Amino acid sequence: MSRVRKLSVMIDYSKCTGCTLCVYACQKGIIRIVKKGIRGLVEIVNKDLCSLCMSCVLTCPSGAVRVVRQFVS
Repeated sequence: MSRVRKLSVMIDYSKCTGCTLCVYACQKGIIRIVKKGIRGLVEIVNKDLCSLCMSCVLTCPSGAVRVVRQFVS
């Protein structure tokens, strides 16, 4: 069985301040605002639609949005 390496966008919730800049930077509209606890945070709705344009990563002031390697079988 071979494993394929895939890149995808991930949000580190321990770093996310809820500023929502990534929501407006996303050209595909796959990041949305959600309410978690006392502040608004963001989540990725459908990673498969992401074109890896890096707009959300470059816009995030806290470094919470990043591209990671995932291995799928």
